[in-house]
Amino acid sequence: MRQIDTEYGAFELRTYLDEARDEYHHALVKGNVSGDEPVLVRVHIPSPLRDFFTLHEPGKPHYPRWTFHKAMKQVSEEKNGAVILINADHGSSGREVEASLEEAFGDRVKSSQPGSEHIQFQQVGVGSQILRELGIKKLRLMGAPIKYAGLSGFDLEVVENIEAEE
Repeated sequence: MRQIDTEYGAFELRTYLDEARDEYHHALVKGNVSGDEPVLVRVHIPSPLRDFFTLHEPGKPHYPRWTFHKAMKQVSEEKNGAVILINADHGSSGREVEASLEEAFGDRVKSSQPGSEHIQFQQVGVGSQILRELGIKKLRLMGAPIKYAGLSGFDLEVVENIEAEE
């Protein structure tokens, strides 16, 4: 666990290693997110086209989208919240991000953060596993109102969907 200061304020950064897939995932947490109160959450798969270039892809419908920065700004305006980054081989890999963090902070993540040593991540459900490890149960989910099968298996409940604004 690392305490970090961002453009959007102070966050706790937790890094998780999926040893089976050799992928890193990151949780940026603001405040106390564990408990029964609904928590503002974004589970985000980075996309260089969306997050860095804010590109509207040719031939695809234009609609408001959650970028990493929009999600961080939204969480910064709340008392509690979390942005989960699922590093699924998009742009810079999780390994490159972790190498940069190790250089900046002078520490190294061994396997996963304390309290999550036995979590074996799979691509499907990795965000749910991280949310549960953080103690989040009720989600105010930043994203389109999509029915996510299997959330109840993690004792997670979406109580609100928050769509991105222009």
